Amino acid sequence: MLSWPQEEMVQAMELYVPRRLAELDVPGAAIAVVRDGQLVYEGTFGLADTWNGAPVTKKTLFEAASLGKSVSAYGILILAREGFLPLDAPLQKALPRPWPMEGGDVSALTARQLLTHTSGLGNNTAAPDSELAFAPGRKFSYSGIGYMYLQHAVEEIAAADFQTVMRDLVFAPFGMEESYFALPPASLGALARGYVPVLQPVLIILLPFLALSLIFIGAGWALYRFALDRPKYYWTDALPPAGLAFVTAVALVWPYIGTGRMPFILIVTIAYLAALAVLYFIVSFLAGVLGFYGPRDGTLSRGDEGSGRLVSAVSFLIAIGLSVALLSQHIPVPRMPAGELNAANSLRSTAGDLGRFVAGFIQARRLGTEWRERMVSETVPVRDGMEWGLGIGMREAEGRKTYWQWGANPGFASLMVIDPARRGGVVILTNSSDGDKLAQEVAGQVLGLQPGWELPAAAVPF
Repeated sequence: MLSWPQEEMVQAMELYVPRRLAELDVPGAAIAVVRDGQLVYEGTFGLADTWNGAPVTKKTLFEAASLGKSVSAYGILILAREGFLPLDAPLQKALPRPWPMEGGDVSALTARQLLTHTSGLGNNTAAPDSELAFAPGRKFSYSGIGYMYLQHAVEEIAAADFQTVMRDLVFAPFGMEESYFALPPASLGALARGYVPVLQPVLIILLPFLALSLIFIGAGWALYRFALDRPKYYWTDALPPAGLAFVTAVALVWPYIGTGRMPFILIVTIAYLAALAVLYFIVSFLAGVLGFYGPRDGTLSRGDEGSGRLVSAVSFLIAIGLSVALLSQHIPVPRMPAGELNAANSLRSTAGDLGRFVAGFIQARRLGTEWRERMVSETVPVRDGMEWGLGIGMREAEGRKTYWQWGANPGFASLMVIDPARRGGVVILTNSSDGDKLAQEVAGQVLGLQPGWELPAAAVPF
């Protein structure tokens, strides 16, 4: 579409995107297209909030998540170019105060290692620490915590909060008037509501719960059978180990999810399990009413108990089948706290503003051509022919190189792709965790890549 007349591109978007939103069950999206280094298109589609019917507009803010990493990296390289921040010397030596994060020794880490995700720091920003998984510089391993360290370094060197620094270095020069790492309370009403399928939060607890249940219930059976010498194991005997398995699963998952999102996941999981229990009892009741098990003349007959167990098992499987429709339903997720500021994932922005960033990147605004080229040429290998530069990914397919960054927060999926040869690019923001397919399809259509711009599954670091 980059080479199409403007009217044809707009018409194609207005026909294609709403249809795919409906087919993929994605509430809303915003798209920006850059051509020849200029923002030429801002499209808005669907709903920002299905509860009140608010439409997506050009002022609608989305959680752009990791797209903020590339924006942050651009500002950090401006500081490096101007001599305020060392790129290859140990970063800690340049700071008035060391990073207060507990864990391992980060004294030798450099900004280059942090920008290229070769620092050895982890990616769990919900429970960050400074433990190193490997020797710095040895390999690529996507790290959100690395950007938290960069944020600390910028704030120490500039003696100002990260939001202010990024506004001075990037947002203001690029004309990004609706972009925030920490959202002002007055802008909270412009933020789209994110949506996830029920399956997503449920699996976070349910998978470890089921695995632990097998272990604990099996251990309970072995205890009754061999230690207590009781040959029969009643279903009520499985309740205590199942309860213990649930508590243990929650305890294991909690540190990785964080206190902010865990209550939501617990509520959704418990509600799903309650709905599953209700469905089971309804199916079992109907089976009894229809006479599939139990005595029909008021007397007991041999085999009734076995028949009842079979029907109970079948009823449970039917209840699980009926619950599949429930698992596919999309529900709103709690919004990220407005004041949360994290260079790794807290960017809230509009498609237009991020399109302006793409345009500014292509023009090398503030950073200069030499340093912009360093950002995309001084790379480390990832896998499958992909590379990572100083804050942005590189992918080559069909003989064409593109720069990209993917973003994913609960309830949001976004993608930014830049085609340097044609001085163009596209930004797609969606308010659904299932919006990744739409984003990749639109990027492929805009850039004219067949069968489309696809993020190789093996290379997804998130």
